[in-house]
Amino acid sequence: MLNENVCDSTVAKEHGCHRRTLLRWVARIAAVAEPAELLRRVLLESQTPVIPSPPPVVRPRSSAALQALGQRAVWVLCLLEALTSLFGIVPPGLLHAPRFSVPAHVSPSEVAK
Repeated sequence: MLNENVCDSTVAKEHGCHRRTLLRWVARIAAVAEPAELLRRVLLESQTPVIPSPPPVVRPRSSAALQALGQRAVWVLCLLEALTSLFGIVPPGLLHAPRFSVPAHVSPSEVAK
């Protein structure tokens, strides 16, 4: 989903699903945890004041809501991977998300319709 030359339909087809299914998956990932809380936990566990680099910008979208949702989902995935690596847990980090008990506050404006 980060490659600006590939549309959502192509990504969905490559994974054997419909475009709407792909976008629902992105919305669910974005809602897994609050990025600020994940970042706080990463800093706490790493015991260093170094903030992880933000993920690459998700390709431009015609919808600002979808743009924000995609960016949030990528950030959540990156922070989960960073957090699980600090605990020595095998990837993927998303598999272990429930273990960290982080809030998943997502406002209605952040959820794709």
